[in-house]
Amino acid sequence: MIDSKEEREYALDFVANEVRRKSQLRDAMMEDVSSISSESSYQIGKHWMIDTSCPDYMDWEPVFEEKGYAYPEYWQVGNGGNQYYVPLDKIPAFVEPFVVDKLKKFNIPVKSAGYDHAWSIDYDPGGYHSHHIHYVEGEWGLRGVASPGGCSFSVVFFFDEPEELPEPEIRKFPLKRHGPGYLYALPVDENGDMCYYGFQPKPSRAVFLSDQIWHGTYPTIKNKRRSVVIEYRCEPK
Repeated sequence: MIDSKEEREYALDFVANEVRRKSQLRDAMMEDVSSISSESSYQIGKHWMIDTSCPDYMDWEPVFEEKGYAYPEYWQVGNGGNQYYVPLDKIPAFVEPFVVDKLKKFNIPVKSAGYDHAWSIDYDPGGYHSHHIHYVEGEWGLRGVASPGGCSFSVVFFFDEPEELPEPEIRKFPLKRHGPGYLYALPVDENGDMCYYGFQPKPSRAVFLSDQIWHGTYPTIKNKRRSVVIEYRCEPK
């Protein structure tokens, strides 16, 4: 938990330095997608993303009330928070048709092979995820779902909207107005350049990420934040 002005300043400066050091991004390569007024899909090199909303997202609520087992410490949230395994029988019925519909609507070139595993995330104030990727080792996922093409994708469901920051503190975030709790994604385009996309957490928002996209989250500052991630194994069409 962030208890002092010094710790608050550290969290904000950490975010700015993290992105500058790893990405060296240019303004022309940035995409501000904080709004969810409409659905969008993005094809960047071999990567793809979908930004949409999910009207049934509150059907996930029971997984926050009856948590599964906690993930090992090395898979946990940085600086405060927990990740919990979601048993497959707790995955709401709407998820499968919702995901299939979005893949078809945006002509994503994969065939879903079924979900492999899911987890819920509780971020404490100050909690974040450092940049990382999801990937497939071999042709089988954790649940034994075949993935002949050796690929996967993840869907992130958001439940809470982080607090607004005053303008002087917003300026410490280097990429437009991206702030506390944002999900950032760093796909690589066909020229080998890293691009930046930022997604503000909002209730009902859902973001699809193909595997091998580096991504992470900015620290929250005051409020707790919740999300659920479900991972699919798939094969190219």
